[in-house]
Amino acid sequence: MSFLRKLFGKEPVPAPALVAFNVPAALPKLSAPSAAPIALAAGIEATPGHPPSSLAPQAYLDALLKQQKPIEVVKFLAYGLPEHDSVRWASVSCDLVEANQAAEDRQATSAAKQWLDRPTAANQKAAASAASKAGFKGPGAWAAQAAAWAGPSPSTGSGGVTRPTGASKGAPASGDLVGKAVTGSIMLSAALAKGPITLNLPAIPQVPPLPGLPSLPGVPGMQSLPGMPAVPGMPSVPGVPSLSSVPPVPKIPLPEVRLPGLPSLPGAPALPGMPAVPGMPPLPGVPSLPALPGAPAMPLLQLEGPELCAIYKDVIDRGLTIAAEPA
Repeated sequence: MSFLRKLFGKEPVPAPALVAFNVPAALPKLSAPSAAPIALAAGIEATPGHPPSSLAPQAYLDALLKQQKPIEVVKFLAYGLPEHDSVRWASVSCDLVEANQAAEDRQATSAAKQWLDRPTAANQKAAASAASKAGFKGPGAWAAQAAAWAGPSPSTGSGGVTRPTGASKGAPASGDLVGKAVTGSIMLSAALAKGPITLNLPAIPQVPPLPGLPSLPGVPGMQSLPGMPAVPGMPSVPGVPSLSSVPPVPKIPLPEVRLPGLPSLPGAPALPGMPAVPGMPPLPGVPSLPALPGAPAMPLLQLEGPELCAIYKDVIDRGLTIAAEPA
């Protein structure tokens, strides 16, 4: 694929050829007076050089197809078609991938088609139940959910569904939900029809194993400290001599009484110095780990316009066929 060749730095290759869609001469089902309300409801950004307010729906759709923007085309058709036709487009697109659908998803597709054939309230309720049982994991489930959200059918005589699902100012409130469900169904059908994409990516080089770290040498045992010398006993303090009897103290003046001084205590012998603790030997340095070789950066996988259009071509062509039917 060209985008992979470019990302991996190989020689430039010619741009992929544009995908040609089967665009009918007229699309009566896209009956809105302007493309602007449809693009607004579908959340489509303005196309460079082609503001939707200045174009009719078919002219705006042609601009999207020429610029190879299939996602925007799917959204525009899902919201631009009347609800009944939008649900029909989702249902017939499921036929492209019937072999790849789960059993529950095929049952949901059948429920959507049953509502299209007989758009009764009972069938609409059955479509909602089938979508829920399918777990909303496939295109059939979302086609059935679109049927469950759709408004009255043409057989009821109501003009509601003849308006685009998101185009007319007076369109039913359910139109936005129908457009979202149909968009999801169409995208899932396109993905299932294409199948898995095989990417030939270069092999990532094997990272060599790290070398084992050497075991640290044992730390030599610390020498035991020499015993502390015993502290010599303190000499006993001599007794204090008894005081001689003091004669009666006259009231005035008081005689000065002097107590005999206490003998000074002998100084304690100084303790012997502590022996120095032998220093710990320095630990050998741990070798630094070798730098790991860098893995190549993974490219951002993004399909280009023509390659993406090739995936959506079949489902878009079916939508264009429905849009070309008489209104």
